[in-house]
Amino acid sequence: MIFDKNIVADGSIDLIPLSNGSGAVESIMITNKSTNKVKIDVYIYGSTTFYIIKNTLIPSGTSLLLTDHVSFNNSLFALKITVSASASTPDVDVTIR
Repeated sequence: MIFDKNIVADGSIDLIPLSNGSGAVESIMITNKSTNKVKIDVYIYGSTTFYIIKNTLIPSGTSLLLTDHVSFNNSLFALKITVSASASTPDVDVTIR
C-alpha cells in the first residue's frame, strides 16, 4: 500500500477508511511544510479509538517517521489523522507505505 496526501486545513480526515482491506501499513511519514509547528494525532478507530501518537508537535520543516505499531485490522478499524496549526494554515504531507 502506498498513499500520499497533502493536508492544508485544520481538522480530522480519514487516511485509510474502514474496509475489508488488510491495513498492512509499514510506515507513516508526516512532513510539516508549514512556516510554524503543527500538532498531530494519528489514530485507529472503530468501536473504540487507539492513538498511535497524540498531541505531537512537529516543528516547521521537519518530518516524523512512524514505524512501530502502525499496522491494524482494517475490517475493524480505520486510520485517521487530526492536524491543527496554531499560528498559520497547516501544510502537511502524509505518506503511508
